[in-house]
Amino acid sequence: AATVVTDDAPVVMPMNPYSGAGVGTHYIDVWVGSPAQKRSLAVMTGSDFTAFPCGDCNECGHSFNQFNAAESTTFATIPCGQCASTALPSHSLTGETCDVVRPGSGQQRKCLTSLHSSYVGGVPSYWSGTESREVFYLGGAYLGEGITEASLEGTDAPSRHGFPVTFACQSSAAGWFSDPGVVRDGVAGFSSAPTSLVQQMHRGGKLPHPRFSLCFNRQLRAKHGNIAADIDDDISKNAGVVTLGGFDPAYLTTPIGWANDINHSKLSHQQLTNQGDHRADTSYRVRVTGIYLREGGGQSIMTAPNQPPQGLRKVRFDWRQLGGRGSAAVDSAYPYTVLDRGLEGPFLDAWRKATGGGIFSYEPQELTAAELRMMPTIILQFEGSSDNSSVDPNAVPNLAGDLDAER
Repeated sequence: AATVVTDDAPVVMPMNPYSGAGVGTHYIDVWVGSPAQKRSLAVMTGSDFTAFPCGDCNECGHSFNQFNAAESTTFATIPCGQCASTALPSHSLTGETCDVVRPGSGQQRKCLTSLHSSYVGGVPSYWSGTESREVFYLGGAYLGEGITEASLEGTDAPSRHGFPVTFACQSSAAGWFSDPGVVRDGVAGFSSAPTSLVQQMHRGGKLPHPRFSLCFNRQLRAKHGNIAADIDDDISKNAGVVTLGGFDPAYLTTPIGWANDINHSKLSHQQLTNQGDHRADTSYRVRVTGIYLREGGGQSIMTAPNQPPQGLRKVRFDWRQLGGRGSAAVDSAYPYTVLDRGLEGPFLDAWRKATGGGIFSYEPQELTAAELRMMPTIILQFEGSSDNSSVDPNAVPNLAGDLDAER
């Protein structure tokens, strides 16, 4: 399910949606431990740690297929004094957190870590666990004659071809993280933290750069031998690809338009701090500087071929007046878009005008396919990066160009 990394080639892996839950979450398959045990992990760009239950979690929800740490010869628990979480901004004030053991018991204190989220899935969610170390394999290497990824379970592929990973063995989970119908076997941390899966894969010598890209699509054509052609008949098997180490130009239909990651921009970061909205964290955040409603629908930012010009109605707002100065988290685990409350009035007004008096509803609606296609297309505009300066903004479909001459 991946191309081998020998120099600067990226690793390309299919992502799988869980169609039964209908939550829009995407997954990657990894093989963990010695012998290998397969884990299907929810891709979560807002998580610093990869985390899943390790065989002894009684508070992680029902029906979890837990990783059996006792059967792996390469599994280790990280002792207090070596906690990886101390390098994270979220622990800058609390420092190292370890469990409590009875004096004289001879037990070694273990590093504790956790993730609390009030927004994932719309319900309070959290997990807690102990820092652990294990070998992971994500695919790409030649494994021997007759060995495929379908037969990796029980092999030594992670120890021979993988890389060491510090992750969390969950001891408890609630909300989104306790539902195996949503997170499958656990979560794959894809934040910018040094403990994220991508950063550790880079340090393990498996990626030329600590970068990744997510391409969401219900239909993919074969660009690599590991992706079947014209995948559109079974969305439960493929909903896009995650490319580790960069991006794959083979999946691009237009030039890339780069958005500024304001969490890692010194100027914007300082602006957030001055506004009392300090988010010196490891997530990815963009600044929403414009919103448009395209009348007559459409499934892309581009107008369909041979379709007459469609009107664009701008949502009138000043991003400087919004919370966090218009900043918004980009989180792959969140199944829908949530706008700042300050945008509600202007958005509803623009929606009413774009639909000829229609009322925007937060409640479920029954629509025919034709009615759904005619719903206005919501187009978001983000603060651009300086990397866009070398192209003509009016020649690239996903750049604002003359729509916003000021920016």
